[in-house]
Amino acid sequence: MSHVSKYAFIHARIHGLMAKSYFDERLRFLLKITSLLDLSRTLFPHQDMENMDGDLVADVQRKFENSIIDTLVGILSFFPRAPELLVHVLREYDYRNLLTLLRGKFTGLTDIRLWDTGKYAVLGGGAAKDFPHSLEKTRFEKYIGWMDTMPLPGLEFQIARQYHAELMSCVKNLPSDERKLLAPLVHTELLHQNLLWALRLKFYFRMGFDEAEKYLFPFGFSGILKQARRVFELPADDPAAWENLVPGKIFSAERGGLIDPEAIEGRAARYFYKKLRHFFYAHPFTLASVYAFFRIKKYEARLVTSVSEGIRMGISSRELAEILGAS
Repeated sequence: MSHVSKYAFIHARIHGLMAKSYFDERLRFLLKITSLLDLSRTLFPHQDMENMDGDLVADVQRKFENSIIDTLVGILSFFPRAPELLVHVLREYDYRNLLTLLRGKFTGLTDIRLWDTGKYAVLGGGAAKDFPHSLEKTRFEKYIGWMDTMPLPGLEFQIARQYHAELMSCVKNLPSDERKLLAPLVHTELLHQNLLWALRLKFYFRMGFDEAEKYLFPFGFSGILKQARRVFELPADDPAAWENLVPGKIFSAERGGLIDPEAIEGRAARYFYKKLRHFFYAHPFTLASVYAFFRIKKYEARLVTSVSEGIRMGISSRELAEILGAS
């Protein structure tokens, strides 16, 4: 069976879903909304409102993210056997569940809500009640011992490293034609994730490169460590010196003349989204294109989260558009 015939139906469905996504003009329409109630009615015109007296922001965000999960699970159902790579992208929600559970343990938080990916879930609906025993006989079992000896930032790093290690494994297991398409894209993601992690270690934990190196995950790409070292060498008060660190001038974001890790993280997300979108349209009728779609939909959830937070904080539509790169 050719790639075209294999992916023709899926390709048509995801193109239709892309047209209904909140990017470009549809995103600019969302940015004009100034009320959380109006935002919810726009996103969910056929659903009754919940938590009218509670946290409407959390309700909007959770409903929209659940709609993304439903979309991705629906796409997986079109395959006779769901591709390992796509299942792994969906299971990012399990990694987020694990992080939520660990944060609950360290902070004493008891009102824990987990994401449900149905039959693809690693952690079931009762994971919070039976935590940490719910990790037994799963890919997260090692965290049972680690949580007694490792601080929360260390555990967060281990989660990120494990997710990307398994992502790399999925790519390596692909047929050669798909692997050649996806490997450079995943390498770009891996580079960005390492540089962003290095940035956090430098600015939030005041580490030098020698200490921080053990918290990076280059997976054999020597160029990643070389670029990460530069994060620790460049001066924080000279943003211009950072602009050529990676393509796209991601590190040119600044606040008050200083490097701003939070702004840089947003810029990196926008850069990678644009790369994914080009990739999606450039490689139709391939698993690689579907992978890009999965990642794009998750970026859409991030945008809706930002819009809802912006409305709550009273940020003007113009300022929010600049932050999201939608101006």
